[in-house]
Amino acid sequence: MEPYRNKALSARERADDLLRRMSLDEKMAQLQCYLPRGENTDDFGPAFPFGVGEVSCLEMRGLDTAEKAARMQRAVQRAAMQNSPHGIPAIFHMEGLCGLPVAGAVSFPCGLGRGASFDPELEEQIGRAVGRQAAALGVTHVFAPVLDVSRNPRFGRHGESYGESPALVSALGAAYARGIHDESGKQVKTESVAKHFAGSHDNQAGIHGSAAAIPPRMLRETYARPFAAAIDEGGLRGVMPCYNAVDGVPVSGDEAMLTGLLREELGFDGVSVSDYTAIENMVTIQKLCADKTDAGLMALQAGMDMELPAVACYGAGLRERFASGKADMALLDRAVRRVLEAKFRMGLFENPCAPEAGAAEENSGAAWRCLCDCGAIVTADTRQLAGGYRKSCGCLRRPPLRDWVGRRFGSLTVAGYDGKRGGKHYWRCLCQCGGEAVVSQSNLKNGHTRSCGCLADPKATRHFVEGTCIE
Repeated sequence: MEPYRNKALSARERADDLLRRMSLDEKMAQLQCYLPRGENTDDFGPAFPFGVGEVSCLEMRGLDTAEKAARMQRAVQRAAMQNSPHGIPAIFHMEGLCGLPVAGAVSFPCGLGRGASFDPELEEQIGRAVGRQAAALGVTHVFAPVLDVSRNPRFGRHGESYGESPALVSALGAAYARGIHDESGKQVKTESVAKHFAGSHDNQAGIHGSAAAIPPRMLRETYARPFAAAIDEGGLRGVMPCYNAVDGVPVSGDEAMLTGLLREELGFDGVSVSDYTAIENMVTIQKLCADKTDAGLMALQAGMDMELPAVACYGAGLRERFASGKADMALLDRAVRRVLEAKFRMGLFENPCAPEAGAAEENSGAAWRCLCDCGAIVTADTRQLAGGYRKSCGCLRRPPLRDWVGRRFGSLTVAGYDGKRGGKHYWRCLCQCGGEAVVSQSNLKNGHTRSCGCLADPKATRHFVEGTCIE
């Protein structure tokens, strides 16, 4: 048995052994990403004859069941491993700020809404739920948390941030990362990819991706601080740099940011992945590089390990630079080693594909929390929310059935991601139990009443007030 297949060795030892066996084409493939353009993925094989490093799962948004999403993952993964001479699996990534945008998955409030909870324990529970649902789909890179400190409310992505306090963003971001990394009940280990390093919200005039003039002290004490906390307290092993230029240099190609600050000062030792087309932007938007090959080499030298979402700058031109000796092969090996270590950490060589069963169960549409104080969390199908759904919390102190609050996760409102079932509203009981019910649009005009099922008076009828539309 080759050493890289030996689970008893460390991820670094396995990566070093595999790296020595790989050709130049295999190495280049590990820095690249496949972006499906629809449910049909037949184009993957010809485009990636040596396998691929990552696969974008954004097209899963258009699938109407979690089972179809899992089948899509298995099909592409098997093709990636078949094409790779050493059977190297791909990492599958998905957005995760508000949960996974996949049919049936829980949709949580935006970062700013969750920031208003000031509750790291709750945020860690949300991270666990997102991590479990991701693992059930074969997704092991969750693009969250957003660790941007919001100081410019004109910015259109202001709501992604937890808030304007570096301390708040640090506490909640580290908690979310810990939750995603929790390995309980999962075949593979999901890893969070925090974004957007660093200072993207301190942009000019609130314009997305514009230059950010941030003094060095503010950069470290305000904008890099949440990343330091996530690394130290959340075990962060993935980072996505921002689109912006900081101090006149695009972060995607800034060695002082991606190696000096991130790795040497903050101690990060994971994988750095580009924001979508960010490396190419150094040619097309920021006009810093003459061509895509120059942009690719600049980003790789800076410390950017992978290009997302498709091959543009880490392609044939960059390969030729390495083949001709014009670029140092050590740069390529450094990035490939980091990618391989991540795959070994995640357990992808042992469990590369989404489980044949479990996608629907984990991505079941809503998170419910027991009304007693045990803190238990379960998921329930969205169809069960319209009725008075009851389920045992399984707590040791009170094993009988308890009431569960539909579409509630602690003190925060959530809604299942389901494009087929619109027009529903949930109403909240006017008493203090926190009970809610789902009612039809026609009832909103007619003073609808319904039993809240509260433990204090389960037979009483209470008025419900209109809540947030699910659509």
